[in-house]
Amino acid sequence: MDIRTTYSLSALILVFGTGGVSAQDSAKSKKEDLRYDGKDFNYWREYWQTELKPERRLEAVRAMGMFGMNGYANEAARSIIGVLKACAEEDLAYPLTAYSDGGKDLTPEQRLSAGALEALRKVGAAAVERAILEDWKEPGTRRIVIWMVDMIRFQVIHGKMDFLEKDFNSVIVKMLLDSDPDLRNSAIDMLHRLGEELKQIFGNELTKPDVRKVIFEAALSELDGRDELAKGWPSWRNGHPGSILLYLGPVAKPLVPELLKRLNGLRERCEQEIAAYDREFKKFQEARSAEQPAQQPRNALPACDQSCELVEILAAIGPDAKEALPTLEALSKNPWEELREAARSAIRVIRGEKGAESGKKARPVLP
Repeated sequence: MDIRTTYSLSALILVFGTGGVSAQDSAKSKKEDLRYDGKDFNYWREYWQTELKPERRLEAVRAMGMFGMNGYANEAARSIIGVLKACAEEDLAYPLTAYSDGGKDLTPEQRLSAGALEALRKVGAAAVERAILEDWKEPGTRRIVIWMVDMIRFQVIHGKMDFLEKDFNSVIVKMLLDSDPDLRNSAIDMLHRLGEELKQIFGNELTKPDVRKVIFEAALSELDGRDELAKGWPSWRNGHPGSILLYLGPVAKPLVPELLKRLNGLRERCEQEIAAYDREFKKFQEARSAEQPAQQPRNALPACDQSCELVEILAAIGPDAKEALPTLEALSKNPWEELREAARSAIRVIRGEKGAESGKKARPVLP
């Protein structure tokens, strides 16, 4: 699949949607009169709590999903989330298994959890959001939210579904601001996967100081640790949350001084890496000319890769990063072509030259 595919989706509506159209033939019909397999909503809401067989619990979940589409959204969302809370950790479907080959390798218990998530999508994101926030402090709720995000993230990466507009953003923001690092990290990774849609989906939420502070700290932390984690490859290629900064645009303006400090600090290392590579490549050419066995040196320059990434982040910030121009002018003469061209491109973008584009990278395809 082409990772440059355009994704049209919302934050966590990635799974939920906004609810279906009522199946009632007439507005005269009251929701209390609705039945699924001849039984009302209360029957199915109570049925799953005493029925232990997962296949039959799944039928109750499907029933509640249908009721949720037809006037019982809030009640259905709370009950279906209750089903998920009752699932043991090993019974929560793993994304790769759930969406590969139609989920044929799922256990009956895992089919139940996957079915519950699909039922929540039918109920609609607004009701799911309310149900989660009402019970936020309960540990079971938080555990299920992290699992939901993992499932949703997989769908975003692989473009499995189309989703509608933003009804679930407050849950993601709640995760970002929570003291639990698992919740924060899950939310940060979700934002990262949204790529170009990040600003469109979250809009003004990204400008709130407390939200922005968490995102900045996470992104900079990932950039700090990239040498060890990425092993010489730019972070956007390895799916690190540091690349969120590529998609924030002018929102990241407060970081310009910090980005420049890091960029200037990498200059000497980058030059040393280029010189070392040139020496190794010269040896390689000499060996080849002498018809001796030789292995071409690996073109991995960690400091130069980091520099290139920082330059592209500055370009994404745009004209608000004009204080970076002197540093970029110096880098536009760098002997490494990729960094040199990135700096020249960033200069054009920051100056607002016609036709200039920031070099944002495509969203990575990773689990």
